[in-house]
Amino acid sequence: MMVVEAVATGVLWGSLGLVAHTYVLFPALLSRLARARRQNQHVYARHGPDLPPVDVLLAVYNEEQVIEEKIRSTFNTTYPLEKLTFYIGSDNSQDQTNTLVERLAADYPGLRFRPFGERTGKPGIMEALAREATAPVLVLTDANVFFASDTLFQLVKHFRNPAIGRWAVTF
Repeated sequence: MMVVEAVATGVLWGSLGLVAHTYVLFPALLSRLARARRQNQHVYARHGPDLPPVDVLLAVYNEEQVIEEKIRSTFNTTYPLEKLTFYIGSDNSQDQTNTLVERLAADYPGLRFRPFGERTGKPGIMEALAREATAPVLVLTDANVFFASDTLFQLVKHFRNPAIGRWAVTF
């Protein structure tokens, strides 16, 4: 009985220790480490002429409920539209996704649509779109992630610093 009680006590304190580490110790450690670091000051100016071209890649499958809002939110940006290309690959959607994208392509010259005739899967679609993309900055996104007007600039601005080669952001 004493062994079972000792094991249960150890499991309890170990579990409490893991919770404390997750919510107290680890954030405190990150805060302390971040205090010694400076923010990146080598960024692009908001409306600077040297902003790089950006290609946004999106794989969709049956996204008729959100695709129109996604396209509009992407092009409703402070980023220069002449430097923005939005590639959408439809993974053999069976709803009205393709029709909606084709209709909106007339309103947005920076929209490139590629419907796939058979299911390929998101990785296959993204790989195919990445091969078509030509911009030095790629933004991969999902159909149900809507951009604020300054999202693209906020993502791209740090790439002016040659020490920065990749960003990963989850909304």
